[in-house]
Amino acid sequence: MLVQVTPKNAPFVVASVGGITEVENKILTPAIKGIVRNVTGVKGQQVLNLIEGRKELEDKIEIEIAPEGAKAGITIKEVCLGEPAIPPELMTVRLRE
Repeated sequence: MLVQVTPKNAPFVVASVGGITEVENKILTPAIKGIVRNVTGVKGQQVLNLIEGRKELEDKIEIEIAPEGAKAGITIKEVCLGEPAIPPELMTVRLRE
């Protein structure tokens, strides 16, 4: 996740949370974990969507995380998902296709 603290919001962020490490540990990490679980755990969602529909998932996560960051004075610029660790047995069917 790419985030920014504007100079206008920096005093608020430092006074309420602390430095960038505290922002990451106390605000961003818990929020992103919950939102990613909610977005990727929707009924009907398939594991392979983490590969095939990555951009759509990133966009949904970014839309949901932006208000959480704004509450803390942080601007969310971008959300990128890393490579998913998909079990090989799920990939076998795809490779056969």
